[in-house]
Amino acid sequence: MRRFAAFLSSLAVLSGIVVFCAKLSPGANDLNGIWVQTNSPSENTYQEAQISNGSIEVYWVDELNNSRFLVWSGTYEKPPAKAREHSWVSINNKQKTEASILSLDSNTKLFSYKKGQLSYSVPNGGETQTINLKRKHR
Repeated sequence: MRRFAAFLSSLAVLSGIVVFCAKLSPGANDLNGIWVQTNSPSENTYQEAQISNGSIEVYWVDELNNSRFLVWSGTYEKPPAKAREHSWVSINNKQKTEASILSLDSNTKLFSYKKGQLSYSVPNGGETQTINLKRKHR
């Protein structure tokens, strides 16, 4: 009887660990949520990405003027299960971006995810700048 009680006790602990881990890591292939730029030269202006429902939208945020401008709107491809790294080519949703004064004109944009960081490149004064973002919340 003691062995059975010990077994049930260890099973309950193990179940608690499994449930606890599931709550901590909802899945490496879930990139949905709001992502905020980590390498902006200013604290008040930065890029922010929103991933949901198979799309990604990137905004230029200016906190001083309380404004947001659409930079990119395109497709999002969910990573395969258990992927630690993921890249996808996003196709521009020109119906949304053509009206924005700060939108990128390209038809596609390469996005990459690695080690908890989302990144993409943008033109900046004749050079290319890599934008790095971390998830703010889901």
